[in-house]
Amino acid sequence: MDTDDESTDNITDEIIDIEETVDDESTSIAESIDEILVQREIFINLFNELLIECKMTKEKLDMYYVNLHHYYSAVQTSVIIVSTASTFIQSLLMGAHEDLVPTITLCISTYSSLILSLSKFFKLDEKKEQVHNLRERFAELHNKIRYNIDVLKPWGESEYYDNLTEKKDSWDVLNKQVESDYLNIIEHKKSLFMEFEKIIDSLTVRKYTNKYQKKELKYKNDNLRFI
Repeated sequence: MDTDDESTDNITDEIIDIEETVDDESTSIAESIDEILVQREIFINLFNELLIECKMTKEKLDMYYVNLHHYYSAVQTSVIIVSTASTFIQSLLMGAHEDLVPTITLCISTYSSLILSLSKFFKLDEKKEQVHNLRERFAELHNKIRYNIDVLKPWGESEYYDNLTEKKDSWDVLNKQVESDYLNIIEHKKSLFMEFEKIIDSLTVRKYTNKYQKKELKYKNDNLRFI
């Protein structure tokens, strides 16, 4: 009888040990997943903050570029129109009022020279090209940030952790890669923002910041009407 009791006790102890081992493994798995989720959340927040800040700056660049392009196009178009009109008027005045042709030609030539000189003085073409190039570089930075966010997205799904051991190794590699990318993106961002401040003075930045805020407010108000 005592032997049976001892056997029963041994079996019970083994069951308890197995349950404790399973509990420990479950706790360890849960802790590993929680650790990955916390690290992922930190990176997602950091990248989202970067993306919002960079998108705001690019929006200002876009608005500034549109204005520069408008002014530059107006200068070039006016010169083309005036030059064409000069040729047309000279053809009309040939014979009857030839004495007016030199005066008209002089006026049109003076206007063209003045408007082109002003354009060159204000460096419209140079600024337009600089802003255009900077916009493209900001777009490249946005794509890098979005890529890292997309890479991190699957790690927020519970189904993604079927084989935790394998996933843990993959996460360790990805974690180092994302951290390295983040530091590179920060350096890239610093370079772009420094160039942005060199191209656009503080008054112009303030002007386009106000425009951007008004645009965002209008967009939010328009969306509220459809809710």
